[in-house]
Amino acid sequence: MTENPYEESLTPRADDDPHARADGCVAWIVGTAVIVLVAALLLPAFNRGGAEPARRTQCKSNLKEIALAVHNYHDVYGHFPPAYTVDSKGNRLHSWRTLILPYLEAEHIYESIDLGKPWNHPDNAVARNSDIHVFSCPSSDLKKGFTNYLGLVGQRAFFPADGTTRRFRDITDGSSNTLMVTEVPPSAAIHWMNPADDAAIELLLALSEDSETPHIDGVQAVLGDGSVRFFATNIRRDALQAMITADADDVIPSDIYPN
Repeated sequence: MTENPYEESLTPRADDDPHARADGCVAWIVGTAVIVLVAALLLPAFNRGGAEPARRTQCKSNLKEIALAVHNYHDVYGHFPPAYTVDSKGNRLHSWRTLILPYLEAEHIYESIDLGKPWNHPDNAVARNSDIHVFSCPSSDLKKGFTNYLGLVGQRAFFPADGTTRRFRDITDGSSNTLMVTEVPPSAAIHWMNPADDAAIELLLALSEDSETPHIDGVQAVLGDGSVRFFATNIRRDALQAMITADADDVIPSDIYPN
């Protein structure tokens, strides 16, 4: 018998060559390292951009929940909450946000508050040290207990600056045309119980492409009817001014954004 039936198996193959295996292993390691490096470089950008739509959706839900609580307050008392409460001497005690806690499933926190004492009184420490998740935009990095949802407080705004109240029928411009609450950048956030004047109007009217914004290129705000709108940084100032007032009989321009 001249042919060896085992000749083929005895002949070394290329993939049995130790040098070839070493080269293949090195190539695999290098390729894997490149993939890991690229993924590491792209992950931060993905986290920022990929998670933002979900955070913006949650922010929108927060604003809707706040508006519903304000409406429920109106149903109970016959008017919207005042921008702040005061004592017998006119000193400010609590914010409108405190007054709507019972309608935000936060009755236990509300019941811990002595409404006759200032928000920062030691007797109100339990509430003051509490976070109310619905009061903070998930796109903003806030200190514990702080909110970046501010009410529109002004002479003719949704929340009158003098601490009086409005009813639905007092919003003659229409609740769908009047801003109630807007988000502001983290740098302008305040404690949710703080009855100081919310600076929402000034911040909105100063909105520009250079502004710090909670979301990419804009902010979200809820109107008096509970609808939420996104305002890009290039919105016309006269459009914002018309939506800030509740009873000025002004007209919101149809082209609120420049071409």
